[in-house]
Amino acid sequence: MWHLAMGLLLVATPGAAGPQGTEPADGSTGYYVFLFEAGPEWPAADSVEELLAEESLQGHFAYMGLLADRGKLVAGGPFKDFSGAMLVIQAESLEAARAVALADPAVERRIYVLVEGRPWHPAVTGCLERLPW
Repeated sequence: MWHLAMGLLLVATPGAAGPQGTEPADGSTGYYVFLFEAGPEWPAADSVEELLAEESLQGHFAYMGLLADRGKLVAGGPFKDFSGAMLVIQAESLEAARAVALADPAVERRIYVLVEGRPWHPAVTGCLERLPW
């Protein structure tokens, strides 16, 4: 679970996203990137360890674990300066992926605020497998 909160969640297997990140045409799933900024309820923290201990983020961590277990979460984590975070979600459409992102307890509690969501085409693969954690 600690690795989950640190940012590496699952390793993506390139899927059927269309050219340049368009919606999949064959009914399969695609990849979608979501950028978040720290919201008005963001807890003051100077380290990842402090964030891991933050009570207000426990629901977020549990939700990320659930998404990872269901194969929907490809990668995610906070920015190093704690100004926000990003997620890569595997889903049938941008709308479905957005619904997943907005159901995060940290978004519902305004700890994170969704800034942007876009289809993504993983053109370079194999990078996540080499991360040290």
